[in-house]
Amino acid sequence: MPFLLPLKSLLFLSFAVLLLMVGGEAACVESNPADLRMISFHGQYGYINGKGELRIPLRFDDAFPFANNGLAPVKEKGKWGYIDQQGKFIIPLRFDLALPFADNGLAPVKENSGWGFIDQRGKFIIPPRFAATWGFADGGLAPVMEKGKCGYIDQQGKFVIPSRFDDARPFADNGLAPVKEKGKWGYIDQQGKFIIPPRFDDAWSFADNGLAAVEAKGKWGFISKQGKFAIPPRFDFAYTFTDNGLAGVMENGKVGYIDKRGKFVIPLRFDDAGNFAENGLAWVKEEGRLGMIDRNMQFVLLETLVCGTMVLKNAKDEIVWPQKSAEHICAEQDVK
Repeated sequence: MPFLLPLKSLLFLSFAVLLLMVGGEAACVESNPADLRMISFHGQYGYINGKGELRIPLRFDDAFPFANNGLAPVKEKGKWGYIDQQGKFIIPLRFDLALPFADNGLAPVKENSGWGFIDQRGKFIIPPRFAATWGFADGGLAPVMEKGKCGYIDQQGKFVIPSRFDDARPFADNGLAPVKEKGKWGYIDQQGKFIIPPRFDDAWSFADNGLAAVEAKGKWGFISKQGKFAIPPRFDFAYTFTDNGLAGVMENGKVGYIDKRGKFVIPLRFDDAGNFAENGLAWVKEEGRLGMIDRNMQFVLLETLVCGTMVLKNAKDEIVWPQKSAEHICAEQDVK
């Protein structure tokens, strides 16, 4: 699996991975009402606008994207809270881990070894009693883990689908969710009935184009709602399709991006890469340098050397990180 944006770009990960995230590092880029995109560089997190201009400095230890309510979870001094689009804390730093708000106004947070759901005031609506969760999806259900098994709850915290699966991921708009049972992944409907039997080694949620990335016999491909392969399993790894119609795939150690026909729109050229986010941007690594590209392969951000110091520049040739001018950086090198 590509290391760039390994957790949040995929969006839908196993609860096993989620349980390992506490205190971990991750990054993501995604759209939001203020058009701010999260960036990560040298272990620090901040937010830029669509032009690559820094709007909230890279000062957080970890972060997630802004949600539609204009709040974003960030980590500072070992705790998580929520900031607004000016970088001001609206919900103070108090949680062990926090994820973005869903459209229903609830956000999953971890406190005292349990996961629950808060409202926009930071008040618990569903008490922290679950071992893991990934929050509510568009279908109004949230996958949760309890006593080692996974099921789905409604907004009142009541189980709609009992905890009986080994792993579970969010429902997609087509009403199907990937779940793991007896070592294999399949897809259930909102009544908990298998529509696609468990036969895959791994599986992601369906994308809006009706395709889902699955692993079979060590290779990744894409299936339709009927469970048939629309794109045969030939990739070493595959992300899910995003709103711009592309999915990142890895083949022979390189990453590129395909369309729903399986045709490469961006060829296999990157040493590593994250998936495109809703704002149409993706992190990539090429020849040892990190950058952020759009669908047309234009770099919005790119690592470059200034007087021997690696910095992050935007398309205007402005230094985004560190927050120093080129003259200041060069002067520091002269002193050394």
